[in-house]
Amino acid sequence: MLDLDRAYKLKPDIVLKSLNEKYWALSTITGNQYKLNEVAYYILNELTETKTINELANGAIKVYKVTVEEITGDCNSLIEGAIKSGLVEEVRV
Repeated sequence: MLDLDRAYKLKPDIVLKSLNEKYWALSTITGNQYKLNEVAYYILNELTETKTINELANGAIKVYKVTVEEITGDCNSLIEGAIKSGLVEEVRV
């Protein structure tokens, strides 16, 4: 589990796109494409600015009707996967 107070940001070479309720992340360096669901797109889009998992979860609670535990777990899992895939990086603030 990631530290909920550490800051993360979308890498600058990642482009997010949505079209007709379909969502993708694209690496402009590798050309890799990642299909996303709506919540993953929302979270990654929020990471165009540096944010912590707690900040992401608090924002998502206002948009989606979920519990703090559910969205915190989802944010944590998504960011862990996004770091491994090279979409997101930890930012030292």
